[in-house]
Amino acid sequence: RVLETRPEVGLVYTGIVHLERDGRPRQKFPTGPSSRFYQLFVKGFGPTPSTAMLRRSVIEKAGGFDERFGSAGLDDHEFWPRVAQQCEIALIDEPLTYHRHREVKPPQVELSHRLLLNEALMERFGHDPAKRQYLLEERAASLADLGKWRLAQGDWDGGRAYLRESLGLCLREACNMKMAWRSLARLVRSYL
Repeated sequence: RVLETRPEVGLVYTGIVHLERDGRPRQKFPTGPSSRFYQLFVKGFGPTPSTAMLRRSVIEKAGGFDERFGSAGLDDHEFWPRVAQQCEIALIDEPLTYHRHREVKPPQVELSHRLLLNEALMERFGHDPAKRQYLLEERAASLADLGKWRLAQGDWDGGRAYLRESLGLCLREACNMKMAWRSLARLVRSYL
């Protein structure tokens, strides 16, 4: 009904109940996440693809999902900001969808896709100072996490390179001393 009665709304989504692999409820998101990402990029809303209803005209204007992400996820995090540029968003504040989490994605896939997401969003939204700052901080965090993972795999040179890149980004542009300290601590520990 929302799409019928409110022409300015191009995306409607519902609450969701996330289920563990064995079917037990994980958590309920009646109003969606209120993370900094969603506040900055999606007008404070946090839709899940399986709950969303979109107008065809909005999809045509925004474009579809970015196929560079494959099946590993985060494609919706790149898609929703483009949708939010085209229309208003509404929430049906009731959990009408159940989503079972069946697979665990390999860490290297999620980590590399976080960097891909960051690049795609920086390209589109990097001119906005608040969004740029957020994306720089997220890039530094992703590099630090990728460095940590590489070290855990025994790739000392690769892991340290990511940690140095994260540290440099924190000190040059992201101005995030907490992240700089985390990257530096991981880098130092890699030599011990």
